[in-house]
Amino acid sequence: MTAEFDVDSSAPVFYLSYARPRPVLGDTRRDRPEHVRNLFFDLSEQVAELVAPQAGQEPGFMDASLEGGGRWDDAILSAVGRCQVFVALLSPAYFRSQWCAMEWNAFARRRVQPHYAGAAGHDTNIVPVLWTPRVGDVPEPVSRVSAFVPTGLPGDYAARYRENGLLGLLHTHQADVYHAVVWKLALRIRQQASASHVEPEVLRSTEGLARSFGGDR
Repeated sequence: MTAEFDVDSSAPVFYLSYARPRPVLGDTRRDRPEHVRNLFFDLSEQVAELVAPQAGQEPGFMDASLEGGGRWDDAILSAVGRCQVFVALLSPAYFRSQWCAMEWNAFARRRVQPHYAGAAGHDTNIVPVLWTPRVGDVPEPVSRVSAFVPTGLPGDYAARYRENGLLGLLHTHQADVYHAVVWKLALRIRQQASASHVEPEVLRSTEGLARSFGGDR
């Protein structure tokens, strides 16, 4: 990591939080979130280009277990407690997931120290991303944080992202829009990681974390 980033050189720069969709009735296949994995690898590649992690350091972290948060292990607790940026893939399933609520709560409780006065606009270091189009009410903890919408893209790219979400862009083969949005997301991660420092807080367990975005514990 370059000197610009005052972070633990062994910690991931970002944590990718997502919800696995529930299997369709009668579908015995195990959930394999290929689209999320593709996004994770694409985003990790771009973030690595922008922040130049040290040898052995991963630019990002995602829980790749097939159980989908059935049990938090030390790696998850460490990553969500030490990363500098929390990227949340918003969807209806995300708002219903107790595991996503716990991840959000674990990161949100950490103290953010801006490096300069202009960093105040991003002082949560949480980046909510539209994985699916926004429909219906958004839980209050999420609505307090501005959703990521890229700027400076060609034509109607930003509108197509808002209309489809990243998942929709992948399903409708809008690769040019998808890759442009992912690049802008990587730039946002770099911006927030350089603008402020999130103090580490690695929990020993999930005890005391909110199990829902309504605050239930």
